[in-house]
Amino acid sequence: AMLSQLFLVDSEFSPSGLASVPSASLSMLSLKNCNIDDSYTKVLAGFKNLKSLYLFDNPGFSDASVEPLTKLEFIEGLDYSGTGVS
Repeated sequence: AMLSQLFLVDSEFSPSGLASVPSASLSMLSLKNCNIDDSYTKVLAGFKNLKSLYLFDNPGFSDASVEPLTKLEFIEGLDYSGTGVS
């Protein structure tokens, strides 16, 4: 079976740790309160097949990171409530 959904809550990992997640079949990624900030943007933008990305409660994630993520071809849902995005 291939990984299609990943939910992480109150977890800490580096951008390189996140980059090690198999991304080919990943369609949904939820990272709630995981200390995600703008240093993770490049890795998140590399998940090319994501349909849904949830970044609840990561105050270090800012406006600068939103635009690159809108370029994800298959994205249908992007939620960044509780972040630094205005």
